[in-house]
Amino acid sequence: MSIWYVEDGKVSNAGSKPEQILRGLLGNDEQIGNLNAFTSLPAQYAALNFSVECLTAPKTVAGGSEDPQVAQISGLLDFDTASPISLLDYGAGKSRLLSGLAEIAAEQGKNLADSVSYFAFAPSPDDKENSLAVIEPIFGKETTRHFLANEDFFSSKDDASLDIVVMCNVLHEIAPNDWLKLFNEFSLIGRSLKDSGCLLIVEDQRIPTGEKAHKFGFLILDTAHLRTLFAVKSDDDKNGLFQVSDYRG
Repeated sequence: MSIWYVEDGKVSNAGSKPEQILRGLLGNDEQIGNLNAFTSLPAQYAALNFSVECLTAPKTVAGGSEDPQVAQISGLLDFDTASPISLLDYGAGKSRLLSGLAEIAAEQGKNLADSVSYFAFAPSPDDKENSLAVIEPIFGKETTRHFLANEDFFSSKDDASLDIVVMCNVLHEIAPNDWLKLFNEFSLIGRSLKDSGCLLIVEDQRIPTGEKAHKFGFLILDTAHLRTLFAVKSDDDKNGLFQVSDYRG
């Protein structure tokens, strides 16, 4: 009863005539349709933009200490060890992970090289130069730390020599029919990890940018799906062999 409107120079109480008021404000059916189309444009644009992005190859990005994924990974790593932990960044791209970890260590007044021995693996050479530009100022050039193939890695590193393998935004880019050879005992991951080592899989559950990962598109695995993929049992949870960290808490 508190709504009043003006029509033809006369003021009236809206009363029980909301439809008349709305048509007076919005116009006829055609004008209402135009308004609906206009207000839905941002959502339509976002959907079309995401679809177009899904037709192009995924882009590698650079990161820093403000990157929430890097901050989350940093919080999971145990830097207080007698010797540096050996870490392989699988699908490293531009070594965004290393860049962010180094910034976090610097903010804490620490030298990352004292606690982490970093190695990068990326099958494509496209980002190798950018990756080395991050690696060499921290670790120097004496040790080979960037690898393009399994053979390259094992030509300079031993089996069971890594404490942790990190796959950050990588698994969804790999076709499912490659998963078995990716994780079997003869793979780079299977051979390089120590018996006490661990595999850390990090995935953004809400990918902000569309990407053409493989012929099936891409699959974002959440906790339940990863449990199925690795045949995780309740005893694995109890023994700390399968652990979950959700950035959203």
